[in-house]
Amino acid sequence: LQRLNTIGGEKWVNVGDWIQWAVEIPANGWYYIVPRSKQAIYEGMYTSRELRIDGEVPFAEASSLRFNYSDTFRTDPLNDGKTNFMFYLTKGKHEIELRVVLGDMAQVLRIVDNVMVEVNKIYMKILMLTGPAPDEYRDYKFASQLPDVLEAMKKQSNILKNIYQKLEEITGSAGSHSVTLNKVQFLLERMYKDEDIIAANFSTLKDYISSLGTWISETSNQPLEVDYIEFAPVGNELPKAESNFFGNFFHEIKSFVASFYTDYNNLGAKELEDGKEYQSITVWISTGRDQAQIIRSMIKDEFTTQHEIAVNLELVAGGALLPSTLAGIGPDVALSIGSGTIINYAIRSAVVPITGLSEFDETTKRFHATAMVPLTLYGESYALPETQLFSMIFYRKDIFSELDLTVPETWDDLYDIIPIFENNHLDMGFAHSYTMFMYQQEERLYKGELKLSDEVIKALEDNGYKADDIHLTSGMKINLDSNVALAGWKKMCELFTMYGFPVTFNFANRFKTGEMPLAMTSYSAYGQLTIFAPEIRGLWEFTLVPGTMDEETGIVNHDIASGVTGVMMMKGAVDHGNVEPAWTFMKWWTDTDAQARYGNELLALLGASGRHDTANLDALARQPWPASDYNSLREQFQHLAATPELPGGYIIGRYTNFAFLAAYNDNEVPTEALLKYIDAINNELSRKREEFNLPTFQMFEHIEELSFLPYEVKQDPQDYLKGGTGLPSEEKDDTGLSDESKETDTQE
Repeated sequence: LQRLNTIGGEKWVNVGDWIQWAVEIPANGWYYIVPRSKQAIYEGMYTSRELRIDGEVPFAEASSLRFNYSDTFRTDPLNDGKTNFMFYLTKGKHEIELRVVLGDMAQVLRIVDNVMVEVNKIYMKILMLTGPAPDEYRDYKFASQLPDVLEAMKKQSNILKNIYQKLEEITGSAGSHSVTLNKVQFLLERMYKDEDIIAANFSTLKDYISSLGTWISETSNQPLEVDYIEFAPVGNELPKAESNFFGNFFHEIKSFVASFYTDYNNLGAKELEDGKEYQSITVWISTGRDQAQIIRSMIKDEFTTQHEIAVNLELVAGGALLPSTLAGIGPDVALSIGSGTIINYAIRSAVVPITGLSEFDETTKRFHATAMVPLTLYGESYALPETQLFSMIFYRKDIFSELDLTVPETWDDLYDIIPIFENNHLDMGFAHSYTMFMYQQEERLYKGELKLSDEVIKALEDNGYKADDIHLTSGMKINLDSNVALAGWKKMCELFTMYGFPVTFNFANRFKTGEMPLAMTSYSAYGQLTIFAPEIRGLWEFTLVPGTMDEETGIVNHDIASGVTGVMMMKGAVDHGNVEPAWTFMKWWTDTDAQARYGNELLALLGASGRHDTANLDALARQPWPASDYNSLREQFQHLAATPELPGGYIIGRYTNFAFLAAYNDNEVPTEALLKYIDAINNELSRKREEFNLPTFQMFEHIEELSFLPYEVKQDPQDYLKGGTGLPSEEKDDTGLSDESKETDTQE
């Protein structure tokens, strides 16, 4: 049971959310229902609730109760803003429910939402005429070029003026929250009366549209914080909202003393039940307290009860794992760890391999095949995927409709619409992703293992390996010097050097203003746009990234690389004898039911910004997605590739960035700029491979006819990493971590 000092606040705001109390009424009679409550968010506004007693609304007025703004707690009987309501209650148990509703604000919000849509259209028409930064001293002849825009400004200004006046009548005052409407109305009025100031105030109009969207989003929320509810017999004195001086003084003293005995990091564990002591494991999480509280509740409700394993869940700082592992005091399980960090720890024997544990194959069927690739090194897996992210195309439906365009399916389609965007002063946003062009033609980032021959076997044996170790030769060299890779690299660079795509950009800002109606970015931006850009709600979608068409089959390949975070079992689980309970926890945590519940509770608690990008495919389907968006997401899941994490991979991102900047800033030929760094990349890969006793390409340079097979991401498990046998003994300590453990050894 989690005890809360107060309930609600900014987490009880969405229409339909409800809180229910079970109460005991001492005698039949008439009562005032008096909540000690506070609405301190929206000045000059009120929030609404619907009352239900034993599941029924007692009378019509109880469906639109008002709670006015106050920066302190109040003890007003339930009312509609004019009348305090009395309720006849019988002796005994009753259920009292308060449900979030919009009340009289519903109609106001609908009207303002329509105004925002129309003002956004006004902005886009001006943008396509003037560009994002119009010259205030130039005569754009708005009256003759865009006469419908000026008329629309006048109409929407009058509507906002009427709404502002209506709000003053409803609330009795013009609070700071409603001033936004007045500002937008006044600007529109000035602009339609004097077209010469439109260009000078264009950026202000953009800001005001955002403010209007924020106003709608905030007003749609109905925050209310409740401390307790008292049932006061009619005629009795109502309770006071605030304590006296001595009550406050003793409360502060008790809080101060309690602060010395509270462990704010340890979120608790269930260790005893019915006199039985459970086996206990320690789990660390560093994402946030809200996330940790949800996991804590799930552990107590489900995991410990089902498996009789206690969990000490601890919220720690992000950098705490490395020093604790070095000191031998780390956790049994760590949550939400990046794939690069997992392989860094694994190759230093600080993580327990999980490939041979019970039900491993069955467990991994929960995820897309690519999710396990970055968590696996030469056939041995070291973590289970927790989240999986990849890029998708976000586009503005309204602008594409205005320009009579369709979303590009292939890169050729994309090139066709670039001139149209340029003619209308619009940009596209793309990341510097060259691997996408490689993967769409079945080319891999690393070269595969060597083709077996007598000379190769002899070279392996001369360096202390066996013929069976041939799989360890995969990933010795980078594959960026292949013809397909160089062509993809050139195509990526030309998006920025030839077509003028912006190298850096603020996606959320430029997308919501319409300056960048198409961009490729992580699909996690879905939640960001939902919160950050309510003014374009319903005007955008995301879909597959542009693909490469096979000229022979006509099939379009939309593959793109994905990234994962995982849950891993630390070496401490072996030392503590907790391998089985830790593995049981990992299987439970990544299971469909657990991931679905966690995602839905996080969404309910934090709103759209808390959307959980789970790697469990069935759990992803059980989250609340609009049908069209989920279909696009599911389709892109069918077009994923994966980049393995290998020793020295961190250097690839560093040198490819140097090559890109040389092409972009210094006008070097893109392929020549990249080829200059191939040897440096391969040498760094060899240096790190030597550190971990892996074969390097220099061992085979004397062989004249040396050929590599295509890189395979799935290999048979090997024993060379088990027990730390792949580590130089002089650099190991008790944890298996070397002195260079702070260096990132995998691709950035």
